[in-house]
Parts: sequence; structure tokens; C-alpha cells
Amino acid sequence: MLDKRLWNIMMSGKIDPRGWIFIGIGCCISALFFLVHTKLALFCSGITVMVGLFFRDPTRCTPLKSELVISPADGLILDIVDCLPPCELDLGPGPWTRISIFLNLWDVHVNRFPVEGRILQVSYAPGKFLEAFKPEASLENERCGIVIQVNQGFQVGCVQIAGWIGRRIVCDAKVDQVVKKGEKYGIICFGSRMDVYLPKEQVEIWATLHQRTIAGETILGIIKEEENKLSPEEQFTYHS
Repeated sequence: MLDKRLWNIMMSGKIDPRGWIFIGIGCCISALFFLVHTKLALFCSGITVMVGLFFRDPTRCTPLKSELVISPADGLILDIVDCLPPCELDLGPGPWTRISIFLNLWDVHVNRFPVEGRILQVSYAPGKFLEAFKPEASLENERCGIVIQVNQGFQVGCVQIAGWIGRRIVCDAKVDQVVKKGEKYGIICFGSRMDVYLPKEQVEIWATLHQRTIAGETILGIIKEEENKLSPEEQFTYHS
């Protein structure tokens, strides 16, 4: 069961600008139906409210520590596995750890950068629209990936994956863009998946299977450094 803080974070916040066109269309249709069929108008109004909740964009407080890798998406961690990234990312043989986050219809769908650095690549790959929770969705579904060169000298990959319902990916990241951890960079519409590829030798994974994540806040791992002895409980410095 979700605790009160997580529920408040999920359900609060402003609306992403890309959602207003859908909300506007829903309001117009609902208004027209009120002239001819009250029950149908109420149904359309309910759908419009649900769309508004989908496009909510709450404020997030991001950990300041540069060594931390934070979640780029709200959702549920489906798996944490060692595997090769999609070939279009050109990340090399690794070894790599993939953390897959499934976003249901009720999750916030605004995506955020998990680390600080510079965008090396933005790649789009057409594909299928399998259910996003299926393992094969990582390589077979339509997706948009970015590669970030982090300040510590290695690369991190993030892949937005369209699902069976969510078939529209928006990625605002640009090549050579210098990005901050927790900064917004896109959205996946109506149910989707986010895969994060982390170099196993450079990043220690703190995330756990079936953990709920909050974009811009939840810590997925920490960059390995001999002098870094901080535990997850000691990382409590945030910025908004």
C-alpha cells in the first residue's frame, strides 16, 4: 500500500503543458454532450479529469550529491538484470546493469535526467507496441534513447519505451546539451516503460526489485569511489 507521502507526490502538482490540448478537447466534447446526453457528458468529463491527472507535473526534490544516480521515472521496478543495451545506443559491451521501471496509467509520466553530464546521443528506434511490462518490450517496442556522458568519465543510457496504450514518446533532450540531475526532459503518454543502463563496474546499485520509484528523488545507485563510504540512510541532502 502506498504511504501518505508517496500518494501526495503522485497526485499533486501542476499540469504538463503538453496535456492542455487533450484536456481542452475533452472539455469541449463534454460540453457538447451536456446539450444532448447528460450521462454521456458525465462520462466524458470523468475521462477528461483522468487525462488531467495523467499529465500532472509535481515539484520534486532531487538529492544534491553528485555521486548519486536517481530515478528518471515514477513507477515500479520490474527487473534489475545484467544485459547488453540496445544497439542504437552504441554503449559498448559493458558489463551493463539494466533497471526497468514500469509506469502505469496513474503514475506521473514526466521523465527526468538521472545524472549530471552532457548528452552524447539521442536515438529513435521504431518498433512494436507490446505491453510495456513484458521483458521483450525493451528491444522490440518503439523507443527513444539518450546517452549521457557523466562528469566522472563514463556513460549512462536512458530509454523511453512506448507501451500498448502509450504510443507517443516526447524527448526534449538535445545532443551536446549540458544537463542537471532531476531536470525534466520528456514524457511518455498513457502507460509506458523506462530502462536505465548503468555500467556495472562504475555504479553500485541500491535499487531493489519491485521498489516504487519517484522521478527525480528515488536513488537507484551510487558511483563507486574508494573514499565514498556513505550509506543510503546518510544521503539526505536535497534540492528542488
